[in-house]
Amino acid sequence: MNRSCRLRALTFNFTPREKVQAATSAPVVSGGNLYETRKQQAGKDTNEGLARVDGRKGEAQDKGLLAAGNADYLESRNGGVVAVSAAQVSAMDASVGFSAAPPSAQLKSAAQNRGVNTVVDAWAYQGSRAALSKGQVLNAQGGKINSVRAADG
Repeated sequence: MNRSCRLRALTFNFTPREKVQAATSAPVVSGGNLYETRKQQAGKDTNEGLARVDGRKGEAQDKGLLAAGNADYLESRNGGVVAVSAAQVSAMDASVGFSAAPPSAQLKSAAQNRGVNTVVDAWAYQGSRAALSKGQVLNAQGGKINSVRAADG
């Protein structure tokens, strides 16, 4: 059976302030809004939480992150996000030709934002991507599952 779909394109306008936010996963777009998980520094603490952005105005809909919680797993000093030993990660990097990652891999930026330190870490990283269902925004952060109302957080 042949089915066709028609998509209505939305124009999203993001202010420079919104562009520089530290997203830790790909965004989800629904109902003219953008939902994403972001990293935020709070003093010496690293937190992760949900952000809702008005897609037409490019403005955050909340003063802070929703369902924010400790995210020390995103700190580069913690050695990445892959559940294998450092020796195994080095061996895997070498097996695909990256005993030393090239500058174009931008691992320094990845380490600062997501705590990934190797090519294997970067390839394996999935993030705490938001999902929408029945008016709720859901995501998993560390060992917690969050659910907030999409309409008002």
